[in-house]
Amino acid sequence: MSAQPDLKRQLAQERVATQLATHRNALQTLAASDASAAQLNRSRVQQLFKQQIQQQKRPQMLKFLEEISNDFQRAFDRKDALLSLTNRYTELAENQRKKAISAHQQTLNELNFTLNDRMTTFTNDAENDISRLDQQFQTELSALKNVYDIRKTALGQMQFATEEVQSQLLSNLRSNYAARLLEAKNYNQEQCNICKLNLEEQNTELERHLLESHENYKLQTETKQHQFKILLLKDQQSSHAIERQKARIERLSKLLIHWRAKIQSTSEEFKGKNLLLLQEKEECYKEFSELKGKLNRYRNGEQERMKTLVSAAHEAEDKIQALKEQADRIIRLSELCGRLETEAERVNEVERLDVEQRREIEREAAEMHSRQETLRSAVKPGEIDPNQQIEAEVEIIDAVKELNHVHKKLSNATIDRLALQKEQSLLERENRELREALQRYLSLGTMAQNAM
Repeated sequence: MSAQPDLKRQLAQERVATQLATHRNALQTLAASDASAAQLNRSRVQQLFKQQIQQQKRPQMLKFLEEISNDFQRAFDRKDALLSLTNRYTELAENQRKKAISAHQQTLNELNFTLNDRMTTFTNDAENDISRLDQQFQTELSALKNVYDIRKTALGQMQFATEEVQSQLLSNLRSNYAARLLEAKNYNQEQCNICKLNLEEQNTELERHLLESHENYKLQTETKQHQFKILLLKDQQSSHAIERQKARIERLSKLLIHWRAKIQSTSEEFKGKNLLLLQEKEECYKEFSELKGKLNRYRNGEQERMKTLVSAAHEAEDKIQALKEQADRIIRLSELCGRLETEAERVNEVERLDVEQRREIEREAAEMHSRQETLRSAVKPGEIDPNQQIEAEVEIIDAVKELNHVHKKLSNATIDRLALQKEQSLLERENRELREALQRYLSLGTMAQNAM
């Protein structure tokens, strides 16, 4: 009875351990992903920094880098806080697991005590139940024996029927095997007779061929004897010719020795010359390979420069197109704003306010000033109403705001126009420089190809 709670406790401990292992693995993978993201962000930041320096956009690049670094720092702090939180959760889970194990152990001890107390009461009831079940078992056993006898007779009948079927199948298989064996024997006998006839025909053919070859041999030997006699006479004649040729060979051998010595001396002389020529050839080949490598390196470098110049030219064209579209959009918006402005709000950069409008503004300012003076003179210092004072100040502030809005509108329009002109001139100069550099590179490439 005590083994089952122990098994459950072990299973619970293993389950908690697996959960802790999964949490640790998740934390490790999270840390690895953070490290890879940091490395990737670092490489991206460096690449973007180099590109912006090449494009002479250092302030924008520094600002962009600060934003990226701040975002990365915030993400890193967030991930660090998440890691600390998960560590704290794991510690809390471990403490809770220990508390649960201790409580579970205590409850198990109490359960064991109660079970031992109740076992004594259950044994008496179990003995009574066992006696009752024994009687029931005896009755069921007798019924099962009867069923077993019936099934045994049925199985005996089935076995007898299967044995008969098996004997019939064996007899059929034996008869089929004997018939096939007889067929194979007859087929092999026929093949053997055919082979014998073929061999007899070949034997007669070989005997005939042997007789013919024997007759041919006799004829050939007679002719060869006659030829041998003729050759014997020719041999005597050729022996005299051989003696004359031997004397000639001795004379020629002496000349051969002389010429061999001369060839040896000349070969040694030309070996030295060949070695010098080979060394000169190797030096020339080495110099050629060095020049070829320099040319290839120069060509690759110029190709990379051409690629960078082409990409820079395309980027400049794209930027110019984008700025042109932006300028067109600004012009369209300014025209739309000019159309939507009222006559009182409309401001022209070249033509300032008319004389009548200026006089009207001065008159309104003088009236406002005189109104303030009358209020100050009419009201005593102790009888000033704070609400009236606040309303007057609000009117003054609104008038000042309107004037500031007009001035700001004039200054912003002028600044935007000057900034657009300056940016357009700068982009035109950069585009012109890039086109000149590209033309120079293309002319150098054509010159190098013509030289090769």
